[in-house]
Amino acid sequence: MNFDFKIYKRDNTKEDWYDPLCSNEFTEYTYLKCLDCDYEEEIELDILLECCDSKKFSYPSMVCPHCNKGNFIPKDIYYKIKDNNLKN
Repeated sequence: MNFDFKIYKRDNTKEDWYDPLCSNEFTEYTYLKCLDCDYEEEIELDILLECCDSKKFSYPSMVCPHCNKGNFIPKDIYYKIKDNNLKN
């Protein structure tokens, strides 16, 4: 995989529902933000990577659940794109 965006880890061992026999110790996730409507959401990395092709795109993109447009991207990529648009 050649995506370049921030990934966060959540320690599941501190959660009430954690069961060492059935659950992973950590969950990897990232924050996505829509370029069109600015909606923001946390999503598990497994779900995001399953929906995206790393050979075609330099960052993952999904359909925004709020406005239904295909510009739901990682938050740090969102800010890079917005900063480049402001400079031009």
